[in-house]
Amino acid sequence: MRENVKGVVAKIEQALGPAYRSLGLTMVTEEDAGELAVRFQAGPKVFSPMSLWFGVDVDRDVTLQDATVAVNCYDRIEVGDNGWIHWWYLQDTSHRVEGTDEEILAGMKEEMMTYTIIDVDYSRPRIIQSTAFALAWEEAVRGTTQVNDVEEVIVERDSVRETESFVFEDVLGREFRVSYPFDEEIPALITIDGRKVLEIRQHENAEMEQALNALFDPRNLPRHSR
Repeated sequence: MRENVKGVVAKIEQALGPAYRSLGLTMVTEEDAGELAVRFQAGPKVFSPMSLWFGVDVDRDVTLQDATVAVNCYDRIEVGDNGWIHWWYLQDTSHRVEGTDEEILAGMKEEMMTYTIIDVDYSRPRIIQSTAFALAWEEAVRGTTQVNDVEEVIVERDSVRETESFVFEDVLGREFRVSYPFDEEIPALITIDGRKVLEIRQHENAEMEQALNALFDPRNLPRHSR
């Protein structure tokens, strides 16, 4: 770490330490291409969306007034009925800070505590990897299953086949499985009672909704799947 940033880093650690530690986070500093990033994280994939940036390639001590607050904006999507979530990345925003050191640090602390910790560690239980899968729930599967009186939609992940699936039974007791590969170039697959019924390109959620609505009527099952 450059000598001209040690003072400002120490001030951040002292003032924000109780806040980020209460969230289960540690402070990490990274320097690259004349910039210093101060991040708050429990690991590379579990982190506060807020980070601090300083231009350090200057011939003076870096101050808090030099800080830019950056925020990674995510939308939290709750998927299915068994506790799975997806963090959908939207954009990055940033803003400068003004005031005395005490005012700036108080504002940073207050802002940090307003954010939910982002968890995109897909090896952990109940963290959905596929944005296409999460949006299919929002735009096709949830409404269709509710209209057709499905009691529960279970989310499952198959790490070997690299898929995430919706699994549910209709009122006739048939098991539907709607599987989305992690590779979004591979179509989603609908099976009923283990029989392949239909493939639909990922992100074609209007088509998926229409197909599921039709398949809830057993008279509309394709001939080859009977």
